[in-house]
Amino acid sequence: MRRFSRRAELVLIGAAFLISSIGIWILGRVFDSPVLSFSGLMILASTFVPMPADAYVVQTAETLDPLTVAAVGGVINAFAVLGERQFIIRLIEYRVFDRVTRFIGTNKYLGIVDRQMFLGLALAAASPVPFEVFRFMAVTRNVNLYTYFFATLLGRGGRFYALALAGGWFAAQGVLQIVVVVLVVLFVVGLGRSLFNLGQPQPGDGAE
Repeated sequence: MRRFSRRAELVLIGAAFLISSIGIWILGRVFDSPVLSFSGLMILASTFVPMPADAYVVQTAETLDPLTVAAVGGVINAFAVLGERQFIIRLIEYRVFDRVTRFIGTNKYLGIVDRQMFLGLALAAASPVPFEVFRFMAVTRNVNLYTYFFATLLGRGGRFYALALAGGWFAAQGVLQIVVVVLVVLFVVGLGRSLFNLGQPQPGDGAE
C-alpha cells in the first residue's frame, strides 16, 4: 500500500481539521443548531492556529447553557489536541519550530510546568495565557496521551464553563457585545506580544 510523503501528511491533517470545522459549522447554521455551530468553531480553535476562542465562548451565553458549553468545548479540545499532535510532530521534523523549541527550553516559567506536567497543563488550559505554547511543549516532551487528554479536558472545560457563566451575566447587564469586542482586541494584542517575544534572539540562534 502506497504511503503519503510527510509533506502530504501535513497537508491532509491540516485540511481535515479545516474542512471538518467549516463543515460542522455550516451544518449548524443550516439546521439552526447552536451546538453544531459552536462545535465547528471549537474544532477550528483547537488547532495550532490562534483563534479568539474566549470571545465566542462568552457570546454563546445567548444560545447555550454553561454546562453544554463546558462539555462540548472541553471534549472537542481534548480530542483535537491529540489529533493536532501528529501535525506538530511533522512540523518539528521539518525544523519549522526550532525557535519555539529553544524558547520552551530556556523559559523559566515553562520549566515549572515541565516538572508538574498534568497540573501545569490543566492550569494553563484554564488560564488566560495562550495555550498553544503549552500544547507544543507537551508534544516536544512526549507527554503521555492520557495526561494530555484529561489535563486539557479539565482545564478547558472549567475555563469555558466560567466564561459562559460570565457571558450570561454580561448579557443580563446589556454589555455582552462590548465585552466580546474587548476580548477580541485583547487577543490580538496578546498574540502580537507573543510573536514579538518569539522573534527576539534565543539561546542557540545561529548555532550549527
